[in-house]
Amino acid sequence: MNWPKRMMIGLAICACWTASAARAGVEFEIDDNAKLEIGFWGQGWYQFVENGKSNGSNLNDFMARRVYLSLKGQVTPYFEFFTHIASDRLGQEGLNNSSLGLGSGVAFRDFWITIKLDEAFKIQAGRMYVPLTRSFGTTSTKTLLTTDLPFLQGGVRGNIFYASKVGRDDGVTIWGNPFDGLIQYRFMVSEGVENDNNPDDKLRFVGRVALNLLDPEKG
Repeated sequence: MNWPKRMMIGLAICACWTASAARAGVEFEIDDNAKLEIGFWGQGWYQFVENGKSNGSNLNDFMARRVYLSLKGQVTPYFEFFTHIASDRLGQEGLNNSSLGLGSGVAFRDFWITIKLDEAFKIQAGRMYVPLTRSFGTTSTKTLLTTDLPFLQGGVRGNIFYASKVGRDDGVTIWGNPFDGLIQYRFMVSEGVENDNNPDDKLRFVGRVALNLLDPEKG
């Protein structure tokens, strides 16, 4: 297949991706302090993969690219929780990792609690994104994208940065926004890689500090 035809197919597929996305959500307020938000995201996907070998066969693949359910709540002004139940690429040819919700099965992609002692000092414990970047520190990748995340945010080419649990890890993060949001810091201690690449089962230590001169950061 020549490049113009490939480009036309790619543009048509991107249009189908965008049109097939759906989302819904509802919020409950129990009292002045307690509340619960429930969200759902779904996205269908079709892909055509050409085999360049002379005797190779092409692949036509329909799948549920993203199926996400989220629960976010506040029990008191000092205690919050969040969970993200996910399945990605359901039905993709050759992909079957049910423990991570990839290709088959469902997984608790994110699951954490947050203790908010002060805006400058919070404790977050559970399964969450490794704070390599400023993205998804208090939320999740519940976005309906036409392609995928950037590789620095755990996209399909980002395994060098996110070597476990689809960019997440199990651990504890302390973080906050001191000086009225002028600075945001995040320091995480977590399980680290859980395979032969980490035979001594060493912990992972990650930290980042951001200086916000123009737009102070909150939350």
